[in-house]
Amino acid sequence: MLYEYSGKELYDSYDNAETSILKAYQRKLLQDRADRGNTDAKKFIRLIEAKESTHAIDTM
Repeated sequence: MLYEYSGKELYDSYDNAETSILKAYQRKLLQDRADRGNTDAKKFIRLIEAKESTHAIDTM
C-alpha cells in the first residue's frame, strides 16, 4: 500500500516550500485531496486562500 500524506503534512510542505513551483505543486496535491472529499485538505485550501487574499490586500 502506498503512503498518502495527510492534509496537514501537505500543508506544512506547502508552507515551507522554498520556490513558487514547489508551492504550486503542493497546493495542487492538496486541491486533489480536497476534490476527493478529504475534509482536512479542504480546510487547508480555505486557509491558503484566506492567506493569499490577505496578502493581495496588503500589497495594494
